[in-house]
Amino acid sequence: VNEFFSKCLKGLTAKVFRTYHATNTLVDYLKNVKIQPNDGYFTKLYQAKMANLEVAITCNHKKTPPKTWEETFARKQEKLTKWVNTKPKTEKQAQKLKERIEKLKLDIELSKKTKEYNLNTSLKNYIDPRVYKAWLDKIDIDWTKLYTSSLQKKFSWIEKAKVKWDEIAK
Repeated sequence: VNEFFSKCLKGLTAKVFRTYHATNTLVDYLKNVKIQPNDGYFTKLYQAKMANLEVAITCNHKKTPPKTWEETFARKQEKLTKWVNTKPKTEKQAQKLKERIEKLKLDIELSKKTKEYNLNTSLKNYIDPRVYKAWLDKIDIDWTKLYTSSLQKKFSWIEKAKVKWDEIAK
């Protein structure tokens, strides 16, 4: 494949082609997602992860779900049911419970959708992190909330990147 690509364009490899394609898929998703001013932190992160899922699907980053997936999923659903049926005593407790419920609902939805896809492969190897950084800056979320500590070290150079979402999303 690399031999064919190099005949088309000097320096073009399968990895470069996949990176280009994966990053364009991410940009397309993020350009079309509608983030509302009242959307919470967890909703914004959920949309970032859904964009990554689109890339994983496009690049066919399949995985075998862990043997404990069903059990873990059932526990999350039980916890959600318990929290939904909880009656908070104060307004502060009610607000905190509402946030927990929102986060858990999104986590359950994401777990269902990503069961057979490995999001780390695309995040680690194929998505240009400057795209995520620019979009997350636009919606006021720190890029480190999406990347694990090891990926933060790998991509520490993006702290200095001067990329704006409006330039990427043209």
